[in-house]
Amino acid sequence: MAVHVSIATPSEVGQCARVIAQALSNDAVLRALIPGDNDRPERLTSLFTSILRHGPLACGVIDTARLEPGGEIIGAAAWEGPDKRRGPANALGELTRYIRAAGARHAPAVSRQLAAYQHVQPRTPHWYLADIGVSDTARGLGVGTALLTYRLSAIDAQQLPAYLEATTTANQRLYDRLGFRPVRRIETASATPTGMLRPPHRPTPP
Repeated sequence: MAVHVSIATPSEVGQCARVIAQALSNDAVLRALIPGDNDRPERLTSLFTSILRHGPLACGVIDTARLEPGGEIIGAAAWEGPDKRRGPANALGELTRYIRAAGARHAPAVSRQLAAYQHVQPRTPHWYLADIGVSDTARGLGVGTALLTYRLSAIDAQQLPAYLEATTTANQRLYDRLGFRPVRRIETASATPTGMLRPPHRPTPP
C-alpha cells in the first residue's frame, strides 16, 4: 500500500498535533515529562500544537503521511532545521510549554529532563527529529519509514547530519536500519532514551 508524504500547511498543524499526541500518549519519555491521565489527550494535543507552531513550522518542516493525496493525515514527522535558534529564550519557551501541560508542581523535574536532552544534542548544524507519530489505524503499513526516508533524502542532499532520541528498543532498531547510530544514553529520573546521530549519506551513483 502506497504512503503519500507531503509537507504540512499551517492549517494542518492541529491535525498533526492530534496524531502525534495519540501516538506518544503512553511513551515512557513523555509520561515522565507529562504525568497523569486527567484530560491527557487534550493536554498533549495542546502541547504539541504549540511545539509544532513555535519549532518545526517556524524553523523546520512538518511532513505528513496519507494513504491517498488529500486524504486523512495518518502520520506526521516534525523536524527542526539547522538554523533554529537554541538560545536561552528558546529553551525557556520550550520549558514553559511543557510546564503548562505538566503542571507547576512538576516544573523542577521537567526542567532537569529537558536540560538532559539538550545537553546531548550536537553543537554543529544538523536536523533534529523533534516528534514523529503514526495513527493507531495505520500501524504496520510502513508509515513511519516512509516519513523518515522522505525527509532523510532531502537532508542528505544538503549533506547535513540528523539527530533524534529513540525512546524504545523497537524505534531504535528502525532508526538503526536508516543509518542512525547511538551517541549516548540520556539518564533521567523515569526514562532512558538514546540519542542517535546519522551522518550525511552521499547519493548512490547511477
